Amino acid sequence: MKQMSIQNENKEAWCRLGETQEIDFVANRKFRGTALKINPKKETDKYSHDFRLNVGGDLKTITTEWVYSERMFGIPHPYAISINEKDLTRYMKLYPNILLILDIQFETIQVVKWVDVKRLASLAEKGIAKRHEYKSRVDDKKGNAKVSYVYDMRWFSDFTPAVSSYGLQI
Repeated sequence: MKQMSIQNENKEAWCRLGETQEIDFVANRKFRGTALKINPKKETDKYSHDFRLNVGGDLKTITTEWVYSERMFGIPHPYAISINEKDLTRYMKLYPNILLILDIQFETIQVVKWVDVKRLASLAEKGIAKRHEYKSRVDDKKGNAKVSYVYDMRWFSDFTPAVSSYGLQI
């Protein structure tokens, strides 16, 4: 794309260029399993965020705490969560742009986090997430995961709940 010569202080010209680039980006870029469109709020507020993004998501409800995680992996007990290696491999192959919604429901912590699957895979590949092989599942024929990666939930962003103008969760 050819860059126009615009003075740094000409905010209106930069905004118009940005609008043109946004439209061009949506029209000419495609991403696997992802729908992208211009944010409808831009019609009334040109400073609103640029896009609405529709990506695949998968819910992981996590209720099992890793009581010995600090000793085993160096991750403090209340923050350790795991994702099965076979799920991670499947997501990367079939849905590389998917987001995981982590609904963590422990006795002392109830929180919803989100993370993209590529970040999970990168943390596993770099050895930051700790690999755990289940000794009791070595000969499993029921489809249970034989390996999981253990992560610190604090590495991931909170999913902020919707709140009404009265401060009530909606």
